[in-house]
Amino acid sequence: MCLPEWEGQSRRWCVWIDDADELGEEHLRQFWLTHGNGECTPIHDTAQYYWPVNEVVIERPAVDGFAGGTLGMGFETFTPWFDGFEVSADGGPWTAHAAAHVEGHRAEGEVAWALHPGRNVLEIRSRNTSGRVGPTALIEIASLSHVPPEGDGHWHVGGDVADPGGMAVRGGRLYAARPWSGRVDVLLDGEVVAEIGTAVPVPGHPLGPPIEPLHEAANIRRAADAPRGHLMSPMACVVGTDGTVFVADSENYRVQPFDADGRALDPWGEHGVEDGQFLHIRALAAGDDGSVYVADSGYCGAVGLRTEHLSRVRRFDADGTLVGLIARGESTDGDVRSPAGLAVDTAGMLWVADSGHHRVLCFANDGRRQQCWGQFGDGWGDLRYPTDVAVTDDGIVFVADPQHHCVWKFTATGKVLCQITRGDDGLPLLRPGRLTSDGKELFVGDVHSGLVHRYRDVTG
Repeated sequence: MCLPEWEGQSRRWCVWIDDADELGEEHLRQFWLTHGNGECTPIHDTAQYYWPVNEVVIERPAVDGFAGGTLGMGFETFTPWFDGFEVSADGGPWTAHAAAHVEGHRAEGEVAWALHPGRNVLEIRSRNTSGRVGPTALIEIASLSHVPPEGDGHWHVGGDVADPGGMAVRGGRLYAARPWSGRVDVLLDGEVVAEIGTAVPVPGHPLGPPIEPLHEAANIRRAADAPRGHLMSPMACVVGTDGTVFVADSENYRVQPFDADGRALDPWGEHGVEDGQFLHIRALAAGDDGSVYVADSGYCGAVGLRTEHLSRVRRFDADGTLVGLIARGESTDGDVRSPAGLAVDTAGMLWVADSGHHRVLCFANDGRRQQCWGQFGDGWGDLRYPTDVAVTDDGIVFVADPQHHCVWKFTATGKVLCQITRGDDGLPLLRPGRLTSDGKELFVGDVHSGLVHRYRDVTG
């Protein structure tokens, strides 16, 4: 039986050692030492390996003897005044576990680990005669759907400023909005083959783009006369079934469509809170029926000092006519707060990264809520201001969680399967904030590094 290896949450480590007699560099690829002060140190070569005091090191699993769903695990420690081990499986209670062999301060242990389909977690720590316990060693083994996919190439779209905005994929091409560059890049196999839109220069102010209340009034006046096809801070894009590219022209407070050849069409929208008006557009999605979903949010009321916040997710047709309100939230209540990402699945359901509520929502196209899951926290599967969502053809939901430096993989009902923490280069994701999927592959935009990572075979 092939048991996949993978690293768990940040600040935890696992080691997966085969039957080789000597410890080699190939065994340390996913090995992190957890020191007594709580720091984690990646191990890159055998010269860095040493025995931290009180550390438990999980050693060679008895893969050859794997039978009946039980895996034999060996581990050892160097703990002064060693008294015993403590073991926890799948987050259960810690139980005392006697050592198999003790020689001085060095002790060895063995445990029979009963595995089940899904995610299995085994935690082990040492205890001394005073009752003090050492750092926790952790190993995770999962069945296939719970194993994070491996990266398969990355593309740099950051330019001088790492600014990948919302992305879309259609016909093998990746469309990446570039907020600071004022355009949408079209990439094929990682190479930019076209640029869409004409950039509006960002005002040369030390505070950057227009902010309220200092510049917004002037920006609203400027945006009202913005030429067709001119983009200012395009935050997202999406491609319709006919090839039309819709761009969230955020600081022009409108949606700017382009035809399949990149020619600008008539934009729709203006600043405001009425049916055909927008505040700050943060995300777009397109349905196969020609619908365009728009998520916008921001402070409303008279320009100046503001306290009222408004969030909306609405459905439009391709010409900008409002079809219906999907969700709305105000300062203290409502369905959504600062919706940051949208995706439409194969059944026509709309998925929303409800950033301000740290959760994921799913709606039918008439606004009926179908799913609501997620919570704020730092535990397994918890969210902190999720920024985007993507859905595969078989209903797997990926959620960007840049504050946890990962992308979560969920079932459609919110059961967490695994997390993606590394790109194809093996390095940690820094701020994976943007997602898109063609139904079978996943693209992750790291807004800090400017890299877009591609993951194949993410279904199931």
